[in-house]
Amino acid sequence: MARFTAQVWAKVLNLAMTAVMLQSVGATSLGRYLMVLTVGGIVLSVADMGLGVYLTRETARLDCVDQQRRLAGDVLAVKVVLAGSGYALILLASIVLPLQAQTSALLRVAGLTLVPDAAIAAVQSYLTGQRRLDLASGLIAGVRSLAALGGGALLLAGRGVMGVLWAGAAASCLGLLLGIRSLRRSGRAPVVDAGTLPSAARWRALLAESYPFAATGIIAMLYTRLDLLLLGFLHGEEVAGWYGAAYRLWEAVHLMPSSLLDALFPEMAQVAQRADGWRWLRRLVTYGAGAFAATGLLLALGGNLLGGSLLTLLYGAEAARGPTVQTWRVLSWAIPAVFVYLLGGQVLYAIGAQRKVTARMMVVALANTAANLLLIPRWRHIGAAVSMVATEWLLSGLLWGGALQELARQRRPKAEAY
Repeated sequence: MARFTAQVWAKVLNLAMTAVMLQSVGATSLGRYLMVLTVGGIVLSVADMGLGVYLTRETARLDCVDQQRRLAGDVLAVKVVLAGSGYALILLASIVLPLQAQTSALLRVAGLTLVPDAAIAAVQSYLTGQRRLDLASGLIAGVRSLAALGGGALLLAGRGVMGVLWAGAAASCLGLLLGIRSLRRSGRAPVVDAGTLPSAARWRALLAESYPFAATGIIAMLYTRLDLLLLGFLHGEEVAGWYGAAYRLWEAVHLMPSSLLDALFPEMAQVAQRADGWRWLRRLVTYGAGAFAATGLLLALGGNLLGGSLLTLLYGAEAARGPTVQTWRVLSWAIPAVFVYLLGGQVLYAIGAQRKVTARMMVVALANTAANLLLIPRWRHIGAAVSMVATEWLLSGLLWGGALQELARQRRPKAEAY
């Protein structure tokens, strides 16, 4: 419930900010804002290198707090260095690429959140592995609240998209300072100092284990954002803005399964090492998928029936008459697939089969790219939505079937000796 509440609050803030921006600066500026955030999100996913999921899993497997702190310190140091390198690339891209001056400026400011966001994500993963989802969720909810309040105030004061991005950067820095301070007071702060920084060999060991998580995250980010980028490139930022408004609401529906599975993930990672753990996980995949799919189907039906009213409430009457409601009604049929593939993917992560997830994500990403290139030029936002629905169902079958296949092997992962 802590994770669900925090994620719902974050999504509500995102939707509220989207609605305010749509009505105050228009669909074109909203599209530009979402595209800049997309670029930053892709860079952050690359810089994460899968270390967040790896840290949660290994922290759950380690019983010694000192070992957990040392592992968290190593991961935190690596993530900060990688995020700093990512910001350097963003600065270079804003200078070299033939972008509009306003877009380049927005990109540079958006990149300021990379380092603090990477560090906050490491702290959140560490707390999740320790089963302190209340603290992890509170940290994220606090950062999102500060960013929304500051961004909304600056937006209403006429500072536009730039003000929203500056507020986000300031909130991330403040949230990181408060999170580290809280960990220090509890005696559980990650151990990071000159004498304990990871060696080159330790870097290689960490990244060798985590890179499949990274590859999966990067592929997922690209395939879930490619449609928005193609729409903006082929049909303009206004179309991308209307599509992005519907897409943000669709993403909010992911909260129910993702919150539950985030809370279960440390338990699954630990249970998977017990002699009878894989039998329990097989039951979870077999019977849990049915309950997840049924819940998703009910939400899809309700979303189609109430989509127009919901979008009018969020974005105004113009959204209900425009392409946003059409996009939402198509996207809603992917909700059951989302519920099922999140379950399959988390189980594969817990048992150490992350490379299986990466391989299947690659197949889906290629299929999604081909479908987008085929459908978006002619059918615009509807083509993008149809492409997403089809590939989400493909991903659902691959990950759910892959989890059952792996669990039939009757083997157990080994905890890392840290």
